[in-house]
Parts: sequence; structure tokens; C-alpha cells
Amino acid sequence: MLNSERGAVATALWAALFGDSDHWQQIRPAVISLALDPVLAVPACAMDCLVAVLDSHREDALTCFQLQLRGADPLFGARHVECSLGYAMYRDYLAVQPILLQMLKAATPRAVESAAKLLALAGIVEEWVMAQSDATRVLEMGVHARRGAAEVYAQHVLDSVIEAQGRKLLMRLFDNFDAGVREEAPAVGFTSSLTRFHTMVPS
Repeated sequence: MLNSERGAVATALWAALFGDSDHWQQIRPAVISLALDPVLAVPACAMDCLVAVLDSHREDALTCFQLQLRGADPLFGARHVECSLGYAMYRDYLAVQPILLQMLKAATPRAVESAAKLLALAGIVEEWVMAQSDATRVLEMGVHARRGAAEVYAQHVLDSVIEAQGRKLLMRLFDNFDAGVREEAPAVGFTSSLTRFHTMVPS
């Protein structure tokens, strides 16, 4: 009951911040307390509060993300965490990078795939040289990491942005397209999309 009550408080705080981020200074201590709650379901709820102030109080929000997820491996791979980190990543990649690299080393396949998806997305951005290096690292890792990258590239394989920035990464993934990644291909449409892309690229 106590956990659900704290989760409800986090939801109420999010609603207040979403309506007016100027409330942040008043309710910041409560949000930070919830974000660092030892019961993992509560910090997951509090993440929405941090997303709500990413634009208006970016430094505070990113610092809280870092504190919240430091060593919190059980949270890694959760869809809610993945979405929140995605929002944060596009505001400040370097601030979120250590969290993503930590996730990439997690014990659970879901967490590894989640981190790989975010790193692959970041690697598409032309200006993010560091992210491109991290995305390349993903393609050198095991099947779960490359499966996450495969899902991203399947969704964007014919997009004009990825055609310019992701061609080299796509070709590397195609060349190392092993059975483990192939098992995931039907679910994400990777085989047909990547094969179509491959035929468009001069050999």
C-alpha cells in the first residue's frame, strides 16, 4: 500500500510539473526523494517528473537521472526507463552516455537491447561524433546488442537521415547478420528492409 501511495504522489507531482514547470523549485525535494526511493517501482513513476522538466530545468533533471540509475540494474530495460532516457538523450547525449554504457553491460538481455537501441538512434545524428563511436561499438558486441540495433535500423532503414549517416553501420550489421539476429528479423521486418537497402548501395 505504501509503495502505491508513493507512486500516486509521483504521478500527482508529474501532473503539476507538466501543467507548469515553474513548480519545480517548490516540489524538487519531494521529486528527488521519490526518484531515489529504494523500492524500484517508485523511481520508475518519478521519472515522468524529470522528463517534465527536461527543457526548463535540464541540469537538475539530468543530474537526478544519473543519481537515480546509478547501480539500479533492475530498472534497466524497462520500457518506461527506455523512453525517459530517450527524451533525456536528445537534450544532452554526453550526460546520459554513462548510463547507456552501463546498461550495455547489464546481465539481462532486455537491458542490453534497450541500451543498444538508444545508442543506435543516437549514432544516426550527424553532429554526435561520440554517439557514432558508441553505435559502432554496439555492432561489435553480442547478439542481444546487435538485435537492438537491428530493430532501430529496420524502422529507419529507408529514412533519408539514416541513409546519409548510418550506411556504414548498416552494412557492417548486414555483413555480420548471424542466426541470433536473424531470429528477431521477422518481428521487426529487418530482413526485407535491410535487403532492400543493400540492393541500393553500390558494391
